[in-house]
Amino acid sequence: FNSEGSSLQIPHGKKKRHMTSETIEKRKQQNRTAQKAFRERKEKHLRDVEGQLNYKQQQLQSLHDQNQYLQQKYKFLWEQYEILKKKLDQAESQLK
Repeated sequence: FNSEGSSLQIPHGKKKRHMTSETIEKRKQQNRTAQKAFRERKEKHLRDVEGQLNYKQQQLQSLHDQNQYLQQKYKFLWEQYEILKKKLDQAESQLK
């Protein structure tokens, strides 16, 4: 209420609604509560996405390490194959 005792008017689009100061304060509190809940949901979503990113980065690093290991193992086995192939070729040529 203003000093003359009439209710406050808040424009809402083309219509004007008569709202008491109590109703206005209640609405402000609802807005604050809704905004706080929104910020909390947003922060939780951000934490979730960051957690997913960290997990994916760990997976990527693990796969990279595994790939390096397999490449080294392949190189070693290929070298062993080449050595054994040469020995086999030498043995076959001695039998002829």
